[in-house]
Amino acid sequence: MRRLLPLVLLLSGCATLIGLDDKEPAPEDAGSVPIDGACPSPQIACGGTCVDPSTSLANCGGCGRACLAGSTCAAGTCTCPGGRLSCGGACVDGASDPMNCGACGKACPTGATCAAGTCSCAASQTVCGAACVNLQSDANHCGACGTACGPGGDCVSGKCQCKTGFDTCGGTCVSFRTDPLNCGSCTSKCPTKFAACTDAVCGCGTATLCTDRCADIAADPVACGACGTTCSAGQYCNAGKCVCRAGLTACGATCVDTRADASNCGGCGNVCSMGVNQRCDGGSCSKVCTAGRTACGNSCVDLKSSVLNCGACGKACLTGEVCTGGICRAYTPAVGCTTCPCPLCAAYVPGSSCCPAPPGHKQPICVVGDTCP
Repeated sequence: MRRLLPLVLLLSGCATLIGLDDKEPAPEDAGSVPIDGACPSPQIACGGTCVDPSTSLANCGGCGRACLAGSTCAAGTCTCPGGRLSCGGACVDGASDPMNCGACGKACPTGATCAAGTCSCAASQTVCGAACVNLQSDANHCGACGTACGPGGDCVSGKCQCKTGFDTCGGTCVSFRTDPLNCGSCTSKCPTKFAACTDAVCGCGTATLCTDRCADIAADPVACGACGTTCSAGQYCNAGKCVCRAGLTACGATCVDTRADASNCGGCGNVCSMGVNQRCDGGSCSKVCTAGRTACGNSCVDLKSSVLNCGACGKACLTGEVCTGGICRAYTPAVGCTTCPCPLCAAYVPGSSCCPAPPGHKQPICVVGDTCP
């Protein structure tokens, strides 16, 4: 028995060597080929996986270009379902969405509804600019769009009726004592731009005379704190001091857009990796820009509204300009106005429109052109 033990051990070892042990791994499949990084056409490699960019929802048209939830990818293009529109990173119903009525960005006037892709006001109302109004009672559009009764008048049955102490000038109710466009009498416009009329006498009132106009040095970007003190292009004037415009942040001595600046993405000093996530999109590092934004170097920007990239990458608006629809347009604080419409804009800044006060501003602005930012 003792002599048989070495032989048994020897045979057991031989069994292991020749592959007879049932615990030995199976031989490698002869048909398996190590991945070398190349994907069969039309697939491409995205994150170590071969995908078809013509149909992949997560990589539609290229790596990382994800389609919206519920949409489809066909021929490398994301398509919203059911005829919906892809607007600003969302699938919307262009037939009924009042902010995208019939087309992306086509907003209906205030008070209007969107039906079958067309904006419409109530039966008793008319579209005047960006709002539905009643021409029979609206003091800013009395009888016709743009016919304003003025602060001293009411609109009754489509006609202006002046209050006590006001007189009619061209169908508008004015005060000869306080109206700079009719100071003392009809059409007696104060010669100094944005002047004030006090007791029928022209002057700057609480504003400051800067060359040829009365300026609010607490809000004027070219007369900030004092006549001739000009803010930089990325700043506006607030309480007599130059500060970064709304949407921009002071990083050191520079005003930057932390929503798009890859060196200050989401905050000063937050640098996006120049590898996988090299762009800054909406304050976060990303591979690609979302819909509605354009890649300007490592920044994802809205060329329609960015004062640093207005209409084209690197085209910054100047001091005293705003970006409206991709165009830099000059603006002037509407001194003497608190709301729009403001007749002083047309009177002192020809070809301008009265626009509501931008974020941070305390008064409306006169913007050259027929659109507001």
